[in-house]
Amino acid sequence: MLVLPLGLEVETLFLFNNPRNITSISSSSIDLVGSWDISECINLTSFASNSNEITSVSARNCLNLESISVSNSERESIDVFGCTNLNQMTVNGNLLTHLDVSGTALTYLSVMDNTNLEYIVANGIDGSGGKATLLLNNCGLTAQALNTFMSSLGVNESSKNLLSITGNPGEKKSNIS
Repeated sequence: MLVLPLGLEVETLFLFNNPRNITSISSSSIDLVGSWDISECINLTSFASNSNEITSVSARNCLNLESISVSNSERESIDVFGCTNLNQMTVNGNLLTHLDVSGTALTYLSVMDNTNLEYIVANGIDGSGGKATLLLNNCGLTAQALNTFMSSLGVNESSKNLLSITGNPGEKKSNIS
């Protein structure tokens, strides 16, 4: 596990030795800025980087990644393409305009307070057959964006109790009641 101490200012993180041996990264409340590419950390199972100034995170093809938490920052993009075991994702309070979680195994997704968020792509999610907890409060999602997202997940009447979409422009006009 890689844990960075509080108060450390880092612009670029170099993972010396073998990044493939790292299984967990936690870097919350540290003065980190810039972009992180953790795609070489192929054995990474959890990544947490909250309350800092990292603008983008690429976890592309981290096949063992199960959870990612990147909240309350200035993140504009998060790439989880190829993270087929990803089942928990929290990306609250960022500057995201879009999010693609296609091909993951999500059973928990929290994207609250991303007011710039225009759409979420979720094709081929192999989580729990529509039995996921989805927290999409206070985003910029229109009715069309909400309907398209929910349709791609196969969310139906029996799974509505696990869904929260309040505070979105399309909340009242969507097919989700």
